[in-house]
Amino acid sequence: MLLAGGLMGCHSGSETTGESTAQPAAVAVITQPVQQLTQRHTVALSGALEADKTVDVGFQIGGRVSRVEVEEGGRVRQGQVLARLDPGSYRFALDAATATLARAQDEYGRLQLMYDRGSLTPSDLEAARTAVAQARAQQQQASKNVRDGQLRAPISGRLARRGTDPGELVGPGTPLFTIVSDGRIVVRAAVPEAEVGALRPGLAARVAVPALDSTFAGRVEAVGAVADPASRTYAVKITLPNPQGRLRPGMIAEVRLATARPEQVLAVPGEAVVRDADQLTYVFVADAARRQAFRRRVQVGGVAEAGVRIASGLRAGELVVVGGQQRLRDGASITLTPAVR
Repeated sequence: MLLAGGLMGCHSGSETTGESTAQPAAVAVITQPVQQLTQRHTVALSGALEADKTVDVGFQIGGRVSRVEVEEGGRVRQGQVLARLDPGSYRFALDAATATLARAQDEYGRLQLMYDRGSLTPSDLEAARTAVAQARAQQQQASKNVRDGQLRAPISGRLARRGTDPGELVGPGTPLFTIVSDGRIVVRAAVPEAEVGALRPGLAARVAVPALDSTFAGRVEAVGAVADPASRTYAVKITLPNPQGRLRPGMIAEVRLATARPEQVLAVPGEAVVRDADQLTYVFVADAARRQAFRRRVQVGGVAEAGVRIASGLRAGELVVVGGQQRLRDGASITLTPAVR
């Protein structure tokens, strides 16, 4: 009985050992090599949308505002009256200047007759002529003041700011209204000095506007010639058409400029890149000799022609898992199947 019990114990122990040494099944995965591509160098910039023209408008003379003809956010056309000043004192000044001019002209006419008869010296006639010219200039200035009591829009567009109300006293030259043009939109961005050499006017641009969840086609209009002394960056101006008026000044814009300079980049299919709970990106690299897959951190550098651009973490030709990676863990056994292209 003791012998039989010993044999049974040995047999049971051997079964337990067999179960503990069993290896997990290999995971079938699809792999694809990391590609090295030659593509045009891309410059990524951030900026804000601006109106092509922004004009601050104010009266050239001072006075009390009698009427405001427009509302903030509304459209205005060139030459439209925005506001009016009380014209009373300026009309009185115009009437007085007109009367002075008439009197000076009458005096000059009378002296001209005396000069023609030889009873007036040339210097006296010249003084009368000068008096007429001065009176005419004063009358013209008074007439201009009356006209300047109506503030008109210098351009067509939208009224971005209204800074006065009826009854307010305003001074000459005080900006009261801001008008932004309706036409094309401008993106102003700063480019590092290491990248400015690759940019030139006329370069095509792709401008993403997150607020609209849309991308627009633009063009580089100007590249700054002098760097900002503090940031060592150059100003770049990109213009966008805005026929439907969807683009509005102040929106954030993300710009990508494809330059003519070639560069070598590494690319993998987008499905190869996995993001964990900490928002870290990684891929599984397949070791064909050892039949294992290993997790490796990578840095994504944007979109490439063949998928996702890899800035660091991989080498050209390495095999990355593009199918079946959801069932993998670091160091898992795998069976490899090349991706069908």
